[in-house]
Amino acid sequence: MGRSKHERSGWTETANLSTAGLTIVIASVIGYFGGHWLDERLHTAPWLAVVGLLLGSGGGLLQLFKAVDSPPRSGSRRGTRRRDHDRPD
Repeated sequence: MGRSKHERSGWTETANLSTAGLTIVIASVIGYFGGHWLDERLHTAPWLAVVGLLLGSGGGLLQLFKAVDSPPRSGSRRGTRRRDHDRPD
């Protein structure tokens, strides 16, 4: 109600980054258990579990980098200030 736009955007950014952190954990767990399941079927333990964990972790980190590098959403005021050299002639 009485919150400023700056305060709300800070909370929004915090929520987005914590979601990205959770994505790393979930992707790693899914990768590990997927590899473990394949290990049981193919009798290759623990190699596919390790590969699955690494692939899941890598995918989660990729999502984190995308979240950090993504431009602010259209409702956000951060990064929208134009400089003189950015204006078209």
